[in-house]
Amino acid sequence: MCSQETSLRSAITGSVEEVGRYIEITARDLEALRRLKPRAAPLIPRLAGKVASLLLGDPQARDALERSGVTEESLRSLFEGWLHTLFDGGYDEEHAVMLARIGLTHVRVPTAGRLIVSVMGAFHVELLRLASTPRESEALAKAFYWNLAVISLVYEKVRESICSYFMRDNRRLAERLIDLFSREIYEELGDPATRK
Repeated sequence: MCSQETSLRSAITGSVEEVGRYIEITARDLEALRRLKPRAAPLIPRLAGKVASLLLGDPQARDALERSGVTEESLRSLFEGWLHTLFDGGYDEEHAVMLARIGLTHVRVPTAGRLIVSVMGAFHVELLRLASTPRESEALAKAFYWNLAVISLVYEKVRESICSYFMRDNRRLAERLIDLFSREIYEELGDPATRK
């Protein structure tokens, strides 16, 4: 729903704490990620290229990327930079701010949420093969979910900002519109209890 506008930076600060309650990245997790990086680093360019190609194979993603001027080469470079921070990031407010910038880029391009989840999943599956211990597997899973949670925060914040901007004077109208559109989509999908 449309809530009071707060700064993105203060929302990020709060998100680091909130995400930490669900996905606690411990010193042992950071150590496991650092141990994984030498095995992952040589594969990062290939993985970035593979996932960039997959993404460019999606017509919606390709159109959005072309409209925004993002090339396959720049996309690969962005993926490579992000993957390096996956292993050596601090999982703190500074790291979250960097992810927020990535998330805002996704919103500007625009990138569908399903594509962000799919891309993270593709990277996670590939990199999970490098984990040699349950600790490394767990640390990798936590890292991906932490990244996804912070990027999701950006989507929420942008939505709240749009609601605040366009519906400042009539919050009830905004809430009602959201409710109506949600119901319309729900009806379009059908009630699973009535399907045979």
